[in-house]
Amino acid sequence: MTVQLLDHIGIVVRDMQFTLRQYETVLGLKPTHIETYGDGLLDIAFLPVGPGSEFGWTKLELLQPLRPGTSAWEFLHQHGQGVEHLAFLVGNVDRELDRLAHLGIPMGDQASRPGAGGMQIAFLNPQALSGVLGELVSPLLTRAIRRGRFIAPTASAKLAERVSILRPAESPPMAGSIR
Repeated sequence: MTVQLLDHIGIVVRDMQFTLRQYETVLGLKPTHIETYGDGLLDIAFLPVGPGSEFGWTKLELLQPLRPGTSAWEFLHQHGQGVEHLAFLVGNVDRELDRLAHLGIPMGDQASRPGAGGMQIAFLNPQALSGVLGELVSPLLTRAIRRGRFIAPTASAKLAERVSILRPAESPPMAGSIR
């Protein structure tokens, strides 16, 4: 496997509005993509950090669990707010899952699935990375183009309205996002 980029750092938060204001005030970071994920399970915001590379930008992924049913909910109630996972951009998540399964690497997910921000995702078991929850990601857009289809992620206008955030014109686009 060749990791192309530390795609994002997943951070579980209690209050998305407060945290977005805090990250903008303290670090000058603004979200480029906000959505409600998993039929109302999570509110998610992506904040790009630093300069981009040929593979994109590393991002902070803020995750606010809205109800039980996710590992983020469990994390928040067991550990409080904080870093939950590291996500690594790879060329093809499914190919990497097959390769890792053949190596006997502990897996959290046996198959990939559509994730937030227009990405195909799969989680590893924390034992695979010495106690760190790892996520493999690759753009859904690439997969859809190969199949002759286009899939655009859905943003939550309701959440964006609640936090009063507009995408700045100079912000880097998310994989699969349309400007």
